[in-house]
Amino acid sequence: MLYALYPHKKTDILSIDWTSENYDLLDQEGWLDTQSVQLKFNLKAGKTPAALSRYDIIFHLGYLIVSKKVKTLLQPEAERRWVQFLDITINGHGVSDDFFALHVTNHEHATDFARSVYEKTGFDGCEEYEFDVQQLKDAFDWDVSIAADADYPTQTIVSGDLCRRLMQAGLKNTVRFYHRIDNRDAEQSIWLASE
Repeated sequence: MLYALYPHKKTDILSIDWTSENYDLLDQEGWLDTQSVQLKFNLKAGKTPAALSRYDIIFHLGYLIVSKKVKTLLQPEAERRWVQFLDITINGHGVSDDFFALHVTNHEHATDFARSVYEKTGFDGCEEYEFDVQQLKDAFDWDVSIAADADYPTQTIVSGDLCRRLMQAGLKNTVRFYHRIDNRDAEQSIWLASE
């Protein structure tokens, strides 16, 4: 089965510094020249860098900021060039040695449209989907374990195998892995949680 990663609780600790020269590169498909990427984040008011140690995955506007632990777990994916880890600068504290922006290099269609309820929208030739119910496929169309969702770009999708690896790792913050997201009735969603 495929799963979309979501936080169990809001991880409101970092915000992107919109003066970052190229934060939008994380939305692009493909391998990035990391020398051209400069991502800056701000700690939220009242937070210190030490507060970051409570998390292994920080969700922010569709971007995933991951700890060294998650970076190590995803090394097989990095070796296959399915993910890339980018340095981040935390304003006032310099480049982080402990956290990285996760760039997922593949965009895959992960939605099972026959079992989903949605409205197709968009303009200027760009299709977008508004889901009442999003049912994910049982597998990717090829042998990949992680991808950005081409149908809903702010979602990171993982295979069942990668989901199990992440769940068994004992991540510090609770992550939910959704196979079915029901925006009309949350109790009808199908998810697993890392605890």
